[in-house]
Amino acid sequence: MYKIKIIFFLFCFNLISAQTEKSENQENVPFHIIEDVPIFPGCEHIDMKERKQCFQEKIQEHIKTNFRYPSAAIKDKIQGRVFISFIIEKDGSVTISNIRGPHPILEEEAKRIFSLLPKMRPGLFKGKPTRMTMSIPLTFNL
Repeated sequence: MYKIKIIFFLFCFNLISAQTEKSENQENVPFHIIEDVPIFPGCEHIDMKERKQCFQEKIQEHIKTNFRYPSAAIKDKIQGRVFISFIIEKDGSVTISNIRGPHPILEEEAKRIFSLLPKMRPGLFKGKPTRMTMSIPLTFNL
């Protein structure tokens, strides 16, 4: 039986600021310049200074809880790193914007995990709810 290891690089959030769209109703703001970070369920009563850390920990916990190494990937010994970009919308919902990985099987698992993210309170920029884009690498190792 294969020993499965998951390596998360959540401390290295890759920010996507080059894809900022400016329009009347849409503007993506990178995680590092947002004034008030999105609030993941369970982080509501935490001090503002600690919310970013709580957010990262809750994302990591969500990934660990929902991760399932695809059986077809185990059978074919498929491994590698998948980069998933997602947007936390103004209403707190999550939209997956881009997935890049070494194999479609691994990309589908990453998509499944992030499609299960709960609705959260959106981040604020200049006092208004804003769209925020993030990118997270997931490493699949056998």
